[in-house]
Amino acid sequence: MEVMSQPQCQRLFTERIDSKLTGFKMELRPHGQRCTVRLRRCSVNFVSEHHRIGRGRMTKVEHNDELEGKEQEVEHPVDGGAAVFQTKSACRGAIRGMLMEVLPALIKYYDVERTEEGQWDEFVPAGLVERIVQGAAGGGSYACDLWMHVELTRVYSEAKELLLLCEAVAVVPSNSARRRAPGAGDACPICMEELADGVTGLPGCSHAFHRECILEWFGKAPTCPCCRRDIVSFCIADE
Repeated sequence: MEVMSQPQCQRLFTERIDSKLTGFKMELRPHGQRCTVRLRRCSVNFVSEHHRIGRGRMTKVEHNDELEGKEQEVEHPVDGGAAVFQTKSACRGAIRGMLMEVLPALIKYYDVERTEEGQWDEFVPAGLVERIVQGAAGGGSYACDLWMHVELTRVYSEAKELLLLCEAVAVVPSNSARRRAPGAGDACPICMEELADGVTGLPGCSHAFHRECILEWFGKAPTCPCCRRDIVSFCIADE
């Protein structure tokens, strides 16, 4: 899953997170005891991808780590009683709450921040919620132990950096004044659809494009699709 806490074109980095369940144990607890969920082990494989303009992709495995130890053997009590494992939303919330407690120290090592509870959903392994809900269908309190693996991929894009540089240059009044704003009915030279929202004008020329269109173009070449001007040199000159 690709994670972007800001609009796609506002970040140089994007993150993809793929969490997989590698082990699972679910046991019925004695009557009156609370449901619990516990992470027994979490391995992480961190991959850095550098997408270069016109040069394809370079992938490098940076680090492997495991989260295992006495601190992870502590059971995480689940609020809401036995019924918490009988609905998908409550069950997902319980798993998410546990991950929020035990994963941050490891995830922060990779400079990944999750400031909102909902942002932890991508760390919940696929199929885990359904498995627990099915197992708890008969009622009662359960203790769930998890073993999981996280593939964390961070992608850096030179094309995005160039796009943000163009937009930064465009907000300077002296630069904006000398570039013609697209008028009604003007079309994007790449997709030939009308220019409305999400328009980016290039420094050094008056050509404007849909932001997503020019971002895709910059992945191939750092030039204006219309006049073939070197956009990098104009951005540097305008700074």
